[in-house]
Amino acid sequence: MADVARFVGRRTELADLRRRLARGRLVTLHGLGGVGKTRIAAQAVEQVRRGFPDGVVFVELDGLHEPELLPRFAAERCGLTESTDDQVGLLANHLRDKNLLLVIDNCEHLADAAARLVTVLLAASAGLRVLATSRHVLGIEGEQVLRVEPFSVPEARTRAEAAELDAVSLFAQCAAAERPGFEVGEDNWAAVLDLCRRLDGIPLAIEIGAALLRLVPLPEISERVARQNPDPRRSLDSVLECSYDMCTAAEKLLWQRLSVFAGGASLEAMEEICRGDEVAAADVLGLVAGLMDKAVLHRDGSGARYRMLEIVREYGERKAEAAGELATLRCLHRDYFSSLAVRCERRWDAGIDQAWVSATVMSEHPNIRAALRFSFDTPGEGVAGLALVASLGFYWLHCGFLAEGRSWVTQALATAPSKKNRDYAKALWIDGYASYAVGDHARGDAVIPEVLEWGQVRDDHKIIGLALTVMGGGALVRGESVRAVDLYRAAIEHLLVAGNKSYSLVAHVGLLVATAFNGALGELTERARETVELADASGHDWPRAYVTFAVALARWSAGEHEDLLTDMASAVRGAENLHDRFALALLVELLAWIHDSCELYPRAAKLLGLAGRLWDSIGSNLVQGSRAWVGPHQTCRDHLEEVLGTAVFERAVKSGASHGVSIEQAVEFALNSGADVAEPERGGAQSGRGPLSKRETQVASLVAEGLTNKEIAAKLLVAPRTAQTHVDHILTKLGVESRSQIAAWVAKQQKGRGGAGVSSPGSPGTLQA
Repeated sequence: MADVARFVGRRTELADLRRRLARGRLVTLHGLGGVGKTRIAAQAVEQVRRGFPDGVVFVELDGLHEPELLPRFAAERCGLTESTDDQVGLLANHLRDKNLLLVIDNCEHLADAAARLVTVLLAASAGLRVLATSRHVLGIEGEQVLRVEPFSVPEARTRAEAAELDAVSLFAQCAAAERPGFEVGEDNWAAVLDLCRRLDGIPLAIEIGAALLRLVPLPEISERVARQNPDPRRSLDSVLECSYDMCTAAEKLLWQRLSVFAGGASLEAMEEICRGDEVAAADVLGLVAGLMDKAVLHRDGSGARYRMLEIVREYGERKAEAAGELATLRCLHRDYFSSLAVRCERRWDAGIDQAWVSATVMSEHPNIRAALRFSFDTPGEGVAGLALVASLGFYWLHCGFLAEGRSWVTQALATAPSKKNRDYAKALWIDGYASYAVGDHARGDAVIPEVLEWGQVRDDHKIIGLALTVMGGGALVRGESVRAVDLYRAAIEHLLVAGNKSYSLVAHVGLLVATAFNGALGELTERARETVELADASGHDWPRAYVTFAVALARWSAGEHEDLLTDMASAVRGAENLHDRFALALLVELLAWIHDSCELYPRAAKLLGLAGRLWDSIGSNLVQGSRAWVGPHQTCRDHLEEVLGTAVFERAVKSGASHGVSIEQAVEFALNSGADVAEPERGGAQSGRGPLSKRETQVASLVAEGLTNKEIAAKLLVAPRTAQTHVDHILTKLGVESRSQIAAWVAKQQKGRGGAGVSSPGSPGTLQA
């Protein structure tokens, strides 16, 4: 939103806006470009924020030009990164129980899409209020339109009268920022008033006019604006023309060329795309400074990124089009970001700096969207668009943009002139992977074999490995765990040959889960350790949650329930930290089964409801669609309904589902250590088994050997904080205060049992992750 530091006047509009928001659910600030709608909205938000317990969400649309992506864009701003085709449903579900203000800024170019989305969201959430800013009204039922007019600039007879005008106050404030010490005095108030009138009282025009004081004196600005403005309705264009005329030839070229960027640009991108003719790459930084002096360009935050206001960008775009270089600029722009995507893909595949790669691509997401839109809207550019889509597979699938990725891939496949190139195979693989992720198994089954065949014909190990990895997931979903193991093993071999560490790790995790479903506990121990070591070596944290899940699933299947709840807690926290809702859904589903086995029935039912809400939120039907899952899921569900009774069971499920609105809320509920969770400690699962559980006895043995928490975690394949939790429990149960006292207790137990009383950490049935 706009910086409110230079906010002037608008008391009447703000009071009116507050009243409208109090009594209505949709208010649109409507007016000319540059009139100050965004700034009024930002100021109003500061005044009403406390009235919205669930906060304020800003959705700024000046960098978005694809109507179909608006729901996804809004969901991102609400912190939702789930993989589902139904982004509108996801967003509506998220807002259903919230008392929140949604601000949709600069939506005139997407007015129809915004109107459709707002209609659905208001119907879904009684506590939602929407504030829109637009040059066009949305035109939907219940909309209250507040017209924002330019500042009034009436005649004034004295300096004092002029100084009372908001337009003059704004000019004075902006001018003082450009020329410290500037004041509206007896010698210049009439000139300031005249300039504000020539600029029709439009705040943005006044700010740009004031910025020119750094270059020329006030009388010359008024004279230049007068020459450019025969039509008073074009006051904003006139000051832009004035600013443009005062640029050097190189600055003009840079202004035109910068208009091709969406959502801002880095200095590196500007140097690469905008150079040529009178603009050398080495000169760009100096030219940027010149455009900033004229208020054409602004630094975006504290980093080395720069952006234009949309109206200023549109002006530059018209100049570029008139000069006949817009199409060329868009090609250069697209090619630059295609090259960036390829570099990022290589680093991702190699497992290098993936956090940096994700952040880099995310910062350029608006530019990538613009590049893709140009490619698919321009005849003859579809091949380049396909290449860009294909190289960003890692981003669509693993950085929270799966739904958007599927949309771009669909366009790419539809417009691809050839089905024989590698980019087509990669795009088809993205399609298949995403299809499985959202539960469209039929689509995945249809396209992935084609990808595999393409790779086999050309002996392309990366493509073969990627296809086999997805096929392994498909087999696992169908309950074919033995076949899944074979597919994952083959995938790993091909990916290692290709040097693709990232997807090799994905295949390792899949292999681990498939091994768990096979019940091969001995093999699972080594497989889990290998996966964790591979993840640690490549700097990845995300596999740990899946390792924990796989090992816990195997132990639960073998009837071992002790300490699973404690050990899974760190994995749940890990899923929260990485915002991995899919991993969280897996873990919560398994937690429900474990609680059922531990006779914690009400909580098991609540967790089953929470898991269902989580599955719905990611658009996945994994439990219902997987033969491997449907059996234990249904068994758990039927048993809980039988034990609790239908009415109590349904209330518990509904209660659990209500806690899945946000990932943070879901995690807190999943880890809630209520009275029902503690029941086994008091006489259920551990009755008559001595002071320590089997896992705690193992940890005590390792403490006696002198191992640190980190070393214990490595031995048992758990997180260090899980090891610490076990040590804390041991200290409490034994009533001791130090690790040496634990060691003494272990020695006493071993002596009493002839040295054979403490089980080995590697024994079958004791493995943990």
